[in-house]
Amino acid sequence: MNTVFQWPGNLLLVNNSENILRDHIIYPFAYDEMACKKVGLGQTPMIHVWRHHKGFVLGMRDWKLPYSKQAVDWLKQQGYDVMVRHSGGAAVPLDAGVLNISIILPKPVGEINIHHDFEIMYQCMKNTMRDFSQHINKGEVVGSYCPGDYDLSIDGFKFCGIAQRRQTKSFIVHAFVVIEGSGSDRAALVRDFYNIASGDIQIEESKRAFNQVKQLEYPQVVPTSTASLSELTKLTSVQDFVNHLKKYISSEANIFEHSGIEMNSEIKEMMNRIESRYKE
Repeated sequence: MNTVFQWPGNLLLVNNSENILRDHIIYPFAYDEMACKKVGLGQTPMIHVWRHHKGFVLGMRDWKLPYSKQAVDWLKQQGYDVMVRHSGGAAVPLDAGVLNISIILPKPVGEINIHHDFEIMYQCMKNTMRDFSQHINKGEVVGSYCPGDYDLSIDGFKFCGIAQRRQTKSFIVHAFVVIEGSGSDRAALVRDFYNIASGDIQIEESKRAFNQVKQLEYPQVVPTSTASLSELTKLTSVQDFVNHLKKYISSEANIFEHSGIEMNSEIKEMMNRIESRYKE
């Protein structure tokens, strides 16, 4: 699909890229969920950009692996805040060198095309990065973490993954963009998580359990599959990327920018609802 997306005339940019979150990793996801509901009711469409100090986000399939609780405990011992998300995808590590982008828009009347949602983010990423690379490819990168048809890569190295979440009248397209630091180190962390969560290192388990574990499907992560934009291009920092994102968006729409997320009862309730999905 090569359809060019037309941005709405007015767009709210909630820019939390400079204020690295240290609260529960569920917090920005709950905010996006509530914002999506409001956009569906007629609020201005928006883009939310944010970073987290040290988070690790699982997919539902990851949580269902036989030793997921042990793997989560291992992550927590290293200082990671862990959650299970309700959008698609698999395990993703988040830190100050990874920028999260959520594009939140009303659903077109009578149109249901999830590929169109992904194309919006792909178009946004290509235009944001045009001063740094003219060769951003989409398509699954074998061996990457959180693999999907809309992995974005340069020279075969994944630097971005995209997921989407739909409500009745609106939708969210979310991307994590690996910008600073080592992409392979992050991929190695995810690989080690799966080694624990799947039981691959539980060599003392019974043969029955061993066979059961081996039948499970989970990403076979290869650290060298992933790289950061600072490793792949002349882009130097998250803020450099955000500046180019703002430059592109402002050429397409009228931007109203603010920072900060105000905690309220609605967000707290949504946080509890998301967390309750995987608590015992």
